[in-house]
Amino acid sequence: MTPLECCEIGTTYGDTGARDLRSLERAARLHAEMQMSQVDLDRELRQRPDIVDGWLRWSEDKRWSPAWYFYEVDGHCIVGYFSDDDSECRSSKFEDRYQACAAFIIHELEDYRSLREEKGKW
Repeated sequence: MTPLECCEIGTTYGDTGARDLRSLERAARLHAEMQMSQVDLDRELRQRPDIVDGWLRWSEDKRWSPAWYFYEVDGHCIVGYFSDDDSECRSSKFEDRYQACAAFIIHELEDYRSLREEKGKW
């Protein structure tokens, strides 16, 4: 799996509304092995601007917490973490939607890995 394929997970979701957990796991494993950077993903996202919309939908459709979120408002983007425990909540504002999406993807991959590790399935 390449960094571009990791980014395209969002496009698939945007098109179908189905989360491809098999690809998400492969992407999380790739990230764990080679530590993809936000710069790597940002570069791929700029080649395919439609990918960002898929990740926005991925985030908007989440119905659980704790969870990472990503949304656009008033010309900027917010990437944050929501939890019932207020001390864990945090967010960052981005002026650039590609940088925000790259940050969100990295957080999603790391969060998925953590979840799988907790369940002993990593």
